[in-house]
Formats: sequence, structure tokens, C-alpha cells
Amino acid sequence: ASRHLGGILLSINGKYRAVMNIKYDRAVREAMLALGVIFREFSSLEYPSSNPAALAARQLLDECPACNALVDVGGEHVEPVVYLFGNRAVEVADLAVSLAEVYYAISKKLAVRAADIR
Repeated sequence: ASRHLGGILLSINGKYRAVMNIKYDRAVREAMLALGVIFREFSSLEYPSSNPAALAARQLLDECPACNALVDVGGEHVEPVVYLFGNRAVEVADLAVSLAEVYYAISKKLAVRAADIR
């Protein structure tokens, strides 16, 4: 596990035992909505610390007990990213695979729409 993700897990005091981060873009957001993933958004810039995501996770998961994902919308020198949470690594991996499958379908639709516009 990375120090970054480990810090996030430690900050949430056992609420979840597994976390994974994936890229974030419009299609990922649509996939999350399609699958009913409950999430909150934040910007690392609003949580100045050595691990802004850990600080945000502690606060946002307390405010939203049903959330199983947090989105860092990014900012200067920070790429947008989704943190997926679960009680077991397999649970988080299954969610990531489901998101990838829906993401693929959505991306194809977006590509067709973009081609139609040209």
C-alpha cells in the first residue's frame, strides 16, 4: 500500500479497511452516477496539509456515512482522482471493475457524439 492511501485509511479510524484511487473525468462521474455510487467532491486546495485527501476523508466521511467514494476535483499540480472505499480489498476491486465496464460504454457513446458533431 502507498503511504498516501495508508494515511487516508488511518485518518478515517476504521470506517473502511480498503481504498483505491482511480482517475476522474466526466465519463467516470457518469459511471459513478449510473451505478449509484454515493460520493462527495472536494478540492485538495481546501485542505492544506501534507495529505489533503486524508484530512478531507475524515471530515467528508463523517458528514456522509453512506459515501463509498470521494472525488478530489484537482487543482494546480493536482490531478482529479476518485478514492473508492470498502471493507475488503475485493469489494473495492469489484467496484472498480464495474466502474470500468460502465466507463467503457459511456466513453464509446461520448466518442460517437463527438464524431457526430464534426
